[in-house]
Amino acid sequence: MSIHGDLTKDQAYTAMQYGEKVAHEYFSDDEYLFMKDDFICSEDGYNFTVWWGLRSEESWQKGWRIWKETNHE
Repeated sequence: MSIHGDLTKDQAYTAMQYGEKVAHEYFSDDEYLFMKDDFICSEDGYNFTVWWGLRSEESWQKGWRIWKETNHE
């Protein structure tokens, strides 16, 4: 897994609209969010759309990054 960039929450949302997976600095290495059918989903497919909307505190407004899985073969 590698993480690129330092995004705001709004930028992370836009990135998800373009098909990117995003992670926050509070997430563990294997946790990320992505968008499917206009819903925000966790890495295991759960709907996190309401969760996303509830994260309005300053600490959630920054610290977002593009999440990329890397192969360790």
